[in-house]
Amino acid sequence: MDITCDKNIYDMAHEADAWESFFSDYASNDHVYKADVKKLRAYIDEKKYLEVLDSFEQTGTFPVPQLKMLNKKGTEKKRVVFSFDEDASWLLKFFGYRLHVYDDIFSDNLYSFRKERSVKTAVARLLKKKNLNEMYGVKLDIHDYFNSADTDLIIDKLNGTLKEQKKLLWLIKSILLDPKIKLQNDNNVGGTETQNQGNIDSPVHKGMMAGSPLSPFLANLYLDDLDKYFEDKCFFYARYSDDIIFFTETGENRKFLMDEALRIIGEHKLSLNPDKLSYIEPGQSFEFLGFSFNDDTVDVSATSFDKIKKKIRRKSRAVLRWKIKKDAGPEKAAKVFIRYFNRKFFENPVKSELTWCRWYFPIITTDRSLKEIDHYMQECIRYIYYGKHSKRNYNLRYENIKELGYRSLVNEFHKFA
Repeated sequence: MDITCDKNIYDMAHEADAWESFFSDYASNDHVYKADVKKLRAYIDEKKYLEVLDSFEQTGTFPVPQLKMLNKKGTEKKRVVFSFDEDASWLLKFFGYRLHVYDDIFSDNLYSFRKERSVKTAVARLLKKKNLNEMYGVKLDIHDYFNSADTDLIIDKLNGTLKEQKKLLWLIKSILLDPKIKLQNDNNVGGTETQNQGNIDSPVHKGMMAGSPLSPFLANLYLDDLDKYFEDKCFFYARYSDDIIFFTETGENRKFLMDEALRIIGEHKLSLNPDKLSYIEPGQSFEFLGFSFNDDTVDVSATSFDKIKKKIRRKSRAVLRWKIKKDAGPEKAAKVFIRYFNRKFFENPVKSELTWCRWYFPIITTDRSLKEIDHYMQECIRYIYYGKHSKRNYNLRYENIKELGYRSLVNEFHKFA
């Protein structure tokens, strides 16, 4: 990717050639919708980015984002995300793309939202560490990271990092400091209060604006101090956004480093998620980023395994209710269920959701968990087909299930490998 910083990123957003470069990289990504590629093509051809830029330059305000409250699966908690209208969103995606020029300012131990590092890179480095099973570790997670970040601290960090990008800095500040939002019912909300319209019952805090195209860069930047502190202080350290793990030689040093981590995290006005804090003793298996590590074996984590089984169970019950309500045939109902999980496991992702073949297949070294998930999937397909659990369900053979469109995780994993 050819990104240079010989001119202002904001000014580049006025140039057709810069947009063509963005389009070329975007369209070559196998994990975006073809429909979105067409939308971007039309956006560039019609030069809609100039309309958004002109409006901002004349008014000093960026289009108001919409706040959405999404259910957190398996809990009653809500997740706050922000989204912009399509024209404004494409412009912010362009800026997010161009901000990768700053990747080199981050520590090597940061693996989120970077061009040359990824989960796969983090896992590979972790597995290459000799004597890791003799070390003392800690796995920690920042509570509500994107939305808890302090706006003033974010801006302080941006002032230092983007000091040569004055116009882009102006635009990002205007977004973060503008108190206006739109709720899902499209009622405008002035100020930071939502006026308790049924979506949320507390003041709106934008933080890093989770879900927006700029949030990955902000998430990397906000805890850069923590990454740099740990760079040479321990045996191994890795951060992926709000997920952190480190190992050190002794229990005493682990306690010291943990105290230092808590100090730095506290200085950033953040807190840990106590439910996801775990201390790893020498020789003990551990989980990180949805993976389970046991010596040289990498599998799907127990947490991710339980989540997908619950999702399969919930979806099978929902499809069976739909089948009864609509008096749908057994094959039609089974195909609905199978298509849903084929998308989740194998096909290009639903927006903001990675498929299993992209996340797990390049990293896991065993098919043990995949076999269990396959077996459970087949049981649920038979349950939907016959309407209950019984011995006759096995009249629907594996070959019949494959004819309905079912794809085995184990088979696809070995094809991938």
